Amino acid sequence: MKNTIGRTLTIILAATAIISACNRHAGSDELRLQTLSDSGLYICYANSSFGADTFCVKRSYTMAWPKNAPDELKREIIRLAFGDSTANFNRASDNFLEDLMLFDDDTLTRSIRVDAFNADADWMSYMHVSSECTNDSGLYCFHIAYENYMRYAAHGMYGSYYVTYDTDNKRIVRLCDLVDTSKLEPVIQKAIEDLPVNGDVLCNVYGPDIPMTDNFFIDSTRKCIMLVYQPYDIASYANGIQTVVLPIDWLSKQIELTPYAKEIFGN
Repeated sequence: MKNTIGRTLTIILAATAIISACNRHAGSDELRLQTLSDSGLYICYANSSFGADTFCVKRSYTMAWPKNAPDELKREIIRLAFGDSTANFNRASDNFLEDLMLFDDDTLTRSIRVDAFNADADWMSYMHVSSECTNDSGLYCFHIAYENYMRYAAHGMYGSYYVTYDTDNKRIVRLCDLVDTSKLEPVIQKAIEDLPVNGDVLCNVYGPDIPMTDNFFIDSTRKCIMLVYQPYDIASYANGIQTVVLPIDWLSKQIELTPYAKEIFGN
């Protein structure tokens, strides 16, 4: 009896160890996200074609950051968020915060980093970058958004960029991994003209010539590829960001999907 109980306990402990090891392994590919944020406030004194100028600059970010991601993904997020080519977040974010948003003909005479703005500054330039991340069964989609305003400008600017990472296959998902992008432009135009879901885009676009974009995300149901165009890309600033929907069932009849795309979309 004692031997039976001992063997049973041994089996249970061994099974528990195996399950625990499997759970650790299953989670080993998951991205561990953290939220990083900071801001820099500056009072700047400059001479330019506008004359002597005193103005404020505010730079800030709030980022979902994958601290255990491969360098390839880190570089891509940093490139889209900060316009930097490094995989070092601290270096890139410091450079971003210290960019005083000067015009080409500005001659900076002095800048002071402050804790708060005061009445000395007549104009404010600002830029804020943010990112958020969603996880759909191993497809991590990072949405990087920015908004900015340069002093004296008629209006600000904003944009949205996306990067998707496949933890199962350990790769960034690029549009050329899903279809032959050299054949995609007429398909995009057809989608805008023929699909009711793209009716608003059809009303907004400048004309029939729609360029390719590599800015896209996969919807959470994995039934559509969403192409994202910034203001001015294919429509006016007033019409904002344009999103062209390419339903996979429809798209697969227009252009061949790659084997990798069929794996992702289950076709």
